[in-house]
Amino acid sequence: MSEDFTGVDVLPDQPIASGSEANILDSDMSSYTKEVPDVTNGSSDHNTSSGSLNYLVGLWDPQFSAPGLILSVHTEEVTSVVYSPSGRQIASGSRDKTVRLWEVETSAPGFILNGHTDWVTSVVYSPNGQQIASGSNDKTVRLWNAHTGSPGPVLRGHTDWVREVVYSPTGQQIASGSKDKTIRLWDAQTGAVGLILSGHTSWILSIVYSPSGQQIASGSRDKTVRLWDVQSSAAGLSLGGHTAEVQGVAYSPGGQQIASGSSDKTVRLWDAQTGKTGLVLRGHIGRVSSVVYSTNGHQIASGSWDNTIRLWDPQTGTPGLILRGHTEEVTAVVYSPCDQWIASGSFDMTVRLWDAQTGVPVLKLSGHTDEITSVAYSPRGRQIASGGKDKTVRLWDAQTGTSGFTLNGHTEGVTSVAYSPSGWQIASGSSDKTVRLWDARTGAPGLIVKGHTDWVVSIVFSTDGRQIASGSDDYTLRLWDVNSGQCLVVVDDFHGSVTSITWIGTPNGTYFSTGCGDISVSTWEVKVDEDHYYVRLLWTTMNDRLAVSNANLQDVQGLSRINMQLLKQRGAVGEPILP
Repeated sequence: MSEDFTGVDVLPDQPIASGSEANILDSDMSSYTKEVPDVTNGSSDHNTSSGSLNYLVGLWDPQFSAPGLILSVHTEEVTSVVYSPSGRQIASGSRDKTVRLWEVETSAPGFILNGHTDWVTSVVYSPNGQQIASGSNDKTVRLWNAHTGSPGPVLRGHTDWVREVVYSPTGQQIASGSKDKTIRLWDAQTGAVGLILSGHTSWILSIVYSPSGQQIASGSRDKTVRLWDVQSSAAGLSLGGHTAEVQGVAYSPGGQQIASGSSDKTVRLWDAQTGKTGLVLRGHIGRVSSVVYSTNGHQIASGSWDNTIRLWDPQTGTPGLILRGHTEEVTAVVYSPCDQWIASGSFDMTVRLWDAQTGVPVLKLSGHTDEITSVAYSPRGRQIASGGKDKTVRLWDAQTGTSGFTLNGHTEGVTSVAYSPSGWQIASGSSDKTVRLWDARTGAPGLIVKGHTDWVVSIVFSTDGRQIASGSDDYTLRLWDVNSGQCLVVVDDFHGSVTSITWIGTPNGTYFSTGCGDISVSTWEVKVDEDHYYVRLLWTTMNDRLAVSNANLQDVQGLSRINMQLLKQRGAVGEPILP
């Protein structure tokens, strides 16, 4: 792994667990085998989530350290996971350049936030839960509407990777730390840049506001923690003591104490007013990548590259539980504020959800023999379908986790699964370039839809269930008739893989939106004229993409058939005279 990424989130909660002696708990699902670079707790303290370098986000019970649900959609390592303040939603960032939103109650994936052009390294909600900020190796911070997924301002100014993003307690200000050795303060509403805090001599790896919002603490690869005055940008105390870079810092809820985690494998506690060093918490055998306080300040959780999460008493330094579970690096850990779930993210490409009250796993879905690539709930939430690189689609009872039918037929890995609106049918897309239909009640195979020339990576039913849209690595989107398997239209106005599709039907028309590997988000209208389907572009985020809505091509000469098709997809009308 070339780089490590960390996040710090301080939320109000209660102790995750306590104990006078360290207890190592290995769950029956899996165990961490790689680094834990992020640990976060939620407001209720009944849920903790962890992110890992093995593509996983998992949820844990803090009393028993037992794992629960696994959420899988990201296509590369999960680097950051955080709960919304209400606890109803989870946001995860990944090296696949996306931020993904999840519904906690159903574990169903929500919006996919596309826009970054490099790894997403940090994700955070505003205190009121209305906004999300994400930092990236593309040197920008992007703001998003947490309810609609729509993009907001793009904050530009850093000259190197953005490693950490955090909101002030009021939510009016954002601080970002970068490999360019600076911290920048931004207006959270307008994106306007404010003060620039300079003083560190190496990368900024972690930032946190004091509870009052008047002070910032930052950790750096220069092995120091620095305190800053938010109003004047004046540098205050420089806290030395670590013998390697500081990966994470956190304030206690009262603001009197600071905890810092370092690549020297220790967590150090500091007096926030004087900078005097306190306890040194030793036990990790790999770098400490993140630290967080419980909201009552009675406990600290630290994540490490030794693949574990450790719990500590901040008053005595006594170690508590050691949490293990994921099969590869854990990248993020977070409590659900509602106290019901714990989520953990990992490089094993999954998000796990766990029951936080009892420590009992909510679902233990074992059966796939290779990485899980897609998970979908049936419309009523009674059944779950999962697709994997083992070339199968598996069906599960959503209440009991009991394995149902195994749908065999694809000759390569399954990349995407979706239920029809009625819940009676399932569609699956695969690296074998096909879309397959299945009966969700019996598991019986239906149509095999062929036409794509590369992997099918995204799939969705129309709102009436009569059509399917599939996106592919062949840079096209195709619409198919569900009953006949006939290809209705091919949209080839893309400059990258069509990685995500969403469909909506309104009284005014039928539309779908696409996310693409060319960093664009686009919306298209589906029209039917005497049983002939055609699609036209309404808008796109790519500024170099031409839209020619209602341009008249009637009797125009000299257009090739391909150019006519592209112009019509972009909104042109009328019939040209073709050569």
